[in-house]
Amino acid sequence: MRKIFYFLLVMMAALPVVAQGQERTRAPKISFEENQDSKTIIVEGDGMLNVQVMRDQECDMNCVYVVDEAQVEGRYEYTITRSMDDAFNGEVIATAQEPGKLISETVTASFMMKSYFVLPQPEITFTEDADGVRIDVTEGVSVLEVYISINGEMVETAYESFSYSYYVERTYEVQEITVDAKNMGMSHGDIWQGRVEHYLLNARELPLTPAPEIIVEEHDEYLIVSAVGDGEVHLYLNGLEESNPYYAYRYDDDYTCEFSAYCQAEGMNPSEWTSLTVVVPARILEQTSAPNMYYEVEPETGYVKVGVVETEPSDLYYRIAAVNDYYEMNYSDWMMYDGEFMITEPGNYQIESYAVAPGKLESSHVVLVFTCFPVIEQPYDFVEDEVYYKIIADNKVSVYASDKDVVVIPATVTHDGVTYMVTAIGEGAFINQAGLTEVSLGAYVTTIGDNAFLNCTSLTSVTLGDYVINVGEQAFAGCTSLATVNLGSGLARIGKKAFAGCSALSNISCKAATPPVMAGSDSFDCYDRATLHVYPAVADSYQEAEGWRMFGNVVGEDKVSPDTGDANADGVFNISDVIQLINRLSN
Repeated sequence: MRKIFYFLLVMMAALPVVAQGQERTRAPKISFEENQDSKTIIVEGDGMLNVQVMRDQECDMNCVYVVDEAQVEGRYEYTITRSMDDAFNGEVIATAQEPGKLISETVTASFMMKSYFVLPQPEITFTEDADGVRIDVTEGVSVLEVYISINGEMVETAYESFSYSYYVERTYEVQEITVDAKNMGMSHGDIWQGRVEHYLLNARELPLTPAPEIIVEEHDEYLIVSAVGDGEVHLYLNGLEESNPYYAYRYDDDYTCEFSAYCQAEGMNPSEWTSLTVVVPARILEQTSAPNMYYEVEPETGYVKVGVVETEPSDLYYRIAAVNDYYEMNYSDWMMYDGEFMITEPGNYQIESYAVAPGKLESSHVVLVFTCFPVIEQPYDFVEDEVYYKIIADNKVSVYASDKDVVVIPATVTHDGVTYMVTAIGEGAFINQAGLTEVSLGAYVTTIGDNAFLNCTSLTSVTLGDYVINVGEQAFAGCTSLATVNLGSGLARIGKKAFAGCSALSNISCKAATPPVMAGSDSFDCYDRATLHVYPAVADSYQEAEGWRMFGNVVGEDKVSPDTGDANADGVFNISDVIQLINRLSN
């Protein structure tokens, strides 16, 4: 009661005269921060804080002694240091008051201050016999916490009263034993005492494995260094373990390697180390001249005959890969060349070859790329002006192929008195035709087939008519010289990888009022470098459309207007063009 009365007097004396109905100050907050050595009392609140810290005597719960009191602004801190014998209970009393407000409610918080009690260190002893070692941990006061690891791996965790024992059996390898033991206190601020001891338990006596032998084999391009011995053999280079055998490659200058090795057989101790200094001499060999490769298409079958010609007496090697639609290659194993061979399966191929002459390094590798089109039956129906056509309907044809470097695809073609509209460029029509420099599409072409112009590396520009509706997969992929592409107003779909690998492509114009559908985001791969030209009124729709929005530079230009084409090729845009287009699409 004395403490409360005293505190109330202090508080009343500090009270200002306030008018009735004034707002009360928010009550302060009391918190504690504690570690093994001290406890800190923290009071936080608004305005002026009135704080009193009190304690009892010998933990009798009667807190009447004032430890500290203060009037501070906003925050109060007081730290009590823990002592060896002095344990007590305490209480914190606090109020807060902001100017012009009523004093807050009184808050209190009780706490307990623990004293130190230092525990003794546990004793750890090792007693070794012929079969192993016994570990004893003693001098436990209440609970012993014990951790035992062998060669860095934890093998035992225990909590025992007063004492603990553990036995480690001797094995055929050296064991490094670590024992970590602590006395765990149970009350007040006990200081836990711990001890860590290490013990090396030797391995059982076994015979040594015979030492290995280090063998060096010299080759033109490298030395093979091998460690040979009984059991498991380990080879080291300059102190780091390497594969056995190790290939030491010969370079332009001599260099030195320090090899060492040991081995261990089952039921035996590791051998002694064997060491060898190896000087790797510089290579002085000449390189074999690269071979020549050629291929020839048999006109009767379409099969491709491949040959390799040596430029000096040498052994020839080759490997072959079929190139899939995604430019991926799965090479065969290397084979020795023993004469011409035939490719009969259709597809795109890449053959790699090199030569090795006696006493020389292998040559540089040469690569041959070609396509095989086996002739099973005549794949086209007729030829006009060196362009091959295939009939796809009563009055329509598609372009099958042409060997010309400058190709003009007409709007119509007449054969045997029948006139056909040329409406499509067939699949693979000009694939891998590296000499193709220019192509002009007829007015009635609506479809560009898959792989139609794949790898036409000399083609620099392409203009698609207003009635081209679909561009197939990889139609212009790999056209590395293609710089300009003009897409017509009727385009509705662009296939996957249609313009992939066109490394020079920098300008694309599209007259379509509605952005054509891209079959995949990989239809182009020039989004970061090419400029897209569209009609200003539809520029926003291109910048929002899937795929098209990836172009970093979209320019609106009036010359890219989405007008219709001259369907009947009479040079005038009128109703007859619309009628002609309807008839064409309906047949």
